[in-house]
Amino acid sequence: MIVSRVSRDSARLRTHEVCILLALVLACRALAHWALPLGEDAFISFRYARNLAQGSGLVYNPGEPWEPVLGAASAGYSALLGVFLRLGLTPERVSLALGLSCALASAWFLLELLERRRVGSTLALLCFALLPRLGMLDAAGGEGPLFTALALGAVLALQRDHARISGLLGVLATLVRPEGALLILLLGWSARASRPTLRRFTLPVAILGALSLVGVVYTYGDLIPHSLRSALGSAHDTRAAGWRGELQFVIEVSREAFVPHALLLVALPLVLLGAWRSLGRKGAPRTLSLFVLGMSACFLLARVHPWSWRLQLPLCVWCLWLAEGAQALIARWGSRIPSDALALVRERAVVFGAPLLLLAYGSVAATEREHVTERVYAPLQEWARSIGRVSPRARILAADIGALGWAWSGTVFDCAGRTWPLASQYTQPNRMARDLRPEYLLLAVDSHCIGHFYSDADLRARYVPIARFSPSGAQELELDPRALAQSCGSDFLVFRRRDLADGFSN
Repeated sequence: MIVSRVSRDSARLRTHEVCILLALVLACRALAHWALPLGEDAFISFRYARNLAQGSGLVYNPGEPWEPVLGAASAGYSALLGVFLRLGLTPERVSLALGLSCALASAWFLLELLERRRVGSTLALLCFALLPRLGMLDAAGGEGPLFTALALGAVLALQRDHARISGLLGVLATLVRPEGALLILLLGWSARASRPTLRRFTLPVAILGALSLVGVVYTYGDLIPHSLRSALGSAHDTRAAGWRGELQFVIEVSREAFVPHALLLVALPLVLLGAWRSLGRKGAPRTLSLFVLGMSACFLLARVHPWSWRLQLPLCVWCLWLAEGAQALIARWGSRIPSDALALVRERAVVFGAPLLLLAYGSVAATEREHVTERVYAPLQEWARSIGRVSPRARILAADIGALGWAWSGTVFDCAGRTWPLASQYTQPNRMARDLRPEYLLLAVDSHCIGHFYSDADLRARYVPIARFSPSGAQELELDPRALAQSCGSDFLVFRRRDLADGFSN
């Protein structure tokens, strides 16, 4: 027997199936948090939040003459963490709870955007739950999950004609990440067809947006966060490489944003079909599609590398496009599928498939579990706290300021310049070390960083290596730069100035 059309009721997910899919998302995110370490940038937000909770303001190095500087990836996220710290909670647990809650909220919003259509919704949530990159970003402890949930919620709210809620969520998303300003513009453009809807949307945007802008400018003297200025200042210049360099950069940005794994290239036709259909329809799918494409275009124009922590929302929209593409195929060819096969998929796919997929995901997570937390973060932070007990105002010049900065009580000079603007006056970290003469150095164990430091014999004579923190557990302090990889992978070497007493290091 051949069915010509699937009934409306049977084409929608049932309540127990929705619960199973949401439970799968929650379980996969919990496994990701267990298997993967917090991201370095999360600890930067933690330090900003702690200083805010202690009354020093949203700054990284309280009391230094260049402060206040907004070097955190997200002012709104850091301020939110500061509120919870003020209540006595730890930022690690708060970030975990926020990550899990926002993942569930985003999954729910995807379901609603897809109107709970059986094939599309199931496929979208399975991808959302199981994509390794999304799990990694949720486990990183950053603002990505919160921004994604706010953006999806704002788009869905406008589609449901809750314009005030949409405007409120849009402003909150902008406070979490500046990319939210583009989302507000697109939402306003979508609401223009109805003047009452546009007025309701504009009211919270105008009031909260104005208050936020005044607060940021008053506090930091600038509308653009220094973290964004630093990223723009270190943008890739591909013009010297000609059209090949430009093309390579375009491919790299596109791959990072829209091809989450090489194995998923087989799904590219469905994704492209879904993107085309989404752009051709009015409402939420078009707004989301234009937003993520606009984000990618901004990265290209600004020549800023779209590091993975910026791309959580594009990956969610990738899941949406895949679902839309699958629904298009079902609409075109579904009448040729036997009714028995449809019944089997309808009754058993989610109920029996989700636990099996969770088992497979858990096995992969156990195999790929990283040891950065126990072998790098924990001992590095314990060493930093021991220095704080002996010399709470000690200074350190660091190639990576995340995990170290969270435990360091003194001043941290950021080689990259995100939290230390004076770094832009230097062309090399060796010159920074010469001028600052900090008590300690934290260098990344890679061929470039170690090789550059070792090339300066005079500077090397001033500092002695005292500790190494490596995911592999390696303890070697004297290294050959030629034998090192180009990327350190959270492997750090600490140096102490030779004129300090031995007891100063512990």
